[in-house]
Amino acid sequence: MDESLREACTKVFAMVDVKERGSISRDELLLGLRLLNCNPVDSEISQRLHNSATELNFEGFLRFVSETIHLTSTKDQKSEIRQALALFDTSNTGTIDKRLFVSILAHLGEMRVDEKEALTWANTLDTHGDGQLRIAELEELFVNDEDVHTTLNGTQQWEIV
Repeated sequence: MDESLREACTKVFAMVDVKERGSISRDELLLGLRLLNCNPVDSEISQRLHNSATELNFEGFLRFVSETIHLTSTKDQKSEIRQALALFDTSNTGTIDKRLFVSILAHLGEMRVDEKEALTWANTLDTHGDGQLRIAELEELFVNDEDVHTTLNGTQQWEIV
């Protein structure tokens, strides 16, 4: 863990440990993770806390944060996105129907988007105007090489949001 992340964790832990007990509850952990701009799904937190105490001290919080912040390469991120999107490419054309993409955003997963916003995104992403979204273009859109390289090289500056 780099120094700027550790410093941010120290500040966040102090903020969420309002009773100054030296430990934080599950709800305080969730708030702390969100302050660090980490947004694990509820089931992930429950699963990882299932095998440990219901309260975390500062060292436990640091471990939890370092395990939550996954540093994956650009290649790996693109591969994961390609695999996920390929599930919806029923005709194996390398595209996803714009209407299907809207439905996916609006109805599936943990972070749903309302249909109007999803349609706005899909219309913007349909650069060819044919109602088909190219998986290769979506994969480029969802992975920002510069952000990944900055994080992997340890030059990421962490701040409380």
